[in-house]
Amino acid sequence: EGSTSKILAHIYDLGGDESNDDLVAIPVSLATAGNLVLAVVLDLSEPFAILPTLEKWLKLLNAQANKALQGLAQDSESGAKQVEAVKLARQELFSGHPDAGSVNLFPVPLVIFGVKWDLLASEVDPEKRKILGRALRHFAHVNGASLVCSSLKDKTSMNNVRGLLRQLLFGASAKGGLPSQLDPSKPLCVLAGKDSLQEIGAPQGGSATEKGWRDLTNDLFPDPNLRNKDGKKSESAQVADELTKYPESSIDGMVEQRLEELSQYRKQVERNQRLASEGIVVGKD
Repeated sequence: EGSTSKILAHIYDLGGDESNDDLVAIPVSLATAGNLVLAVVLDLSEPFAILPTLEKWLKLLNAQANKALQGLAQDSESGAKQVEAVKLARQELFSGHPDAGSVNLFPVPLVIFGVKWDLLASEVDPEKRKILGRALRHFAHVNGASLVCSSLKDKTSMNNVRGLLRQLLFGASAKGGLPSQLDPSKPLCVLAGKDSLQEIGAPQGGSATEKGWRDLTNDLFPDPNLRNKDGKKSESAQVADELTKYPESSIDGMVEQRLEELSQYRKQVERNQRLASEGIVVGKD
């Protein structure tokens, strides 16, 4: 606040088809690892998909972030110092916290956004919503992540989103800090290191682990698209298998061409990021 210096934040939005998952290597790279914030956005209007989506992205982003940090540490002495600074900043979040030994800290700052809270509130039984909220708090807490849920109809929750982004991207903390909001009837908000396993509790009939919460939410929110409990492939998988039986040379050739173009694009983006981190501006003629 009050500074005349400019801070530029590059924001990448990944999602869509699972075949594009490898695109995560573009924004999460050696060039960005030392100054990186990651966010997972969850659609709360589809409760059955929330934890599967979260776990998928946590695994994918964790692996890529660790890979990028290792590369940065090996790249140069200054890179190694950057990685050490990131590590120390992450550990400081749980310094003196009673759950420090139970937390598997995400390698870089992470926030979990839950959107469309209003639909979750209107369509899901309050008790189920409370359990889902505790599950999200557990996953966020044990990964050292902040959790912020929001609705476009709720001004306070939108201010929480803006406040957290300003803090993470620009280092501008809200006056008095961002207060925790753990009332399950309202959009949740809790910063990394501010929750506790004792307050979250354990799922009924299960253990206070990711598996325990996963099993309970799977029972409460079964996936309506799954018809393959007997081991049969899903409809989308059956269609994919069927298509491989009818090759089309012109279409297959176009797919290969697009994949090659994507590969070249990724290499160029990574090169531009590396040059930008060295202070070299890349422009077009």
